Amino acid sequence: MENETVLFTFGAMILFGIGGFLVKYALSDIELITIYLGELAVALLALLIFILIKKPELGIPNMTPANYALVFIIGILFFTSVMLMYHALRKGDASIVIPIVNLNTVVVVILAVLILKEKLTVTSSAGIVLSVVAIYLLSKS
Repeated sequence: MENETVLFTFGAMILFGIGGFLVKYALSDIELITIYLGELAVALLALLIFILIKKPELGIPNMTPANYALVFIIGILFFTSVMLMYHALRKGDASIVIPIVNLNTVVVVILAVLILKEKLTVTSSAGIVLSVVAIYLLSKS
């Protein structure tokens, strides 16, 4: 993996971790919908600033109906997954909920191998098994 990819990957991991912790911390004083609306507002503002500064090619004129459907499905899936995670955090321990949610990597790997025909090495397979075992052990605490 390239250095830049590793940097972005670890950056995302750290930020997701801090964000998940802060959601759990905030849920004792702030309503769930308020947290989600605040998160959405900041994300939209950041996206607007990014578009205004970088002026990226959006590619919208070249999108097919299937592309629009895919973007819509992705949005629904991510929205629903975040809401389910937040509801789980409201009721459960962050130290159990977040590791279980992060088993999503197993789903990604399975789909990538089956649909995208990505290769699964012995090392990757061992990593997945160890991840599942580790998260199982964490959830039993």
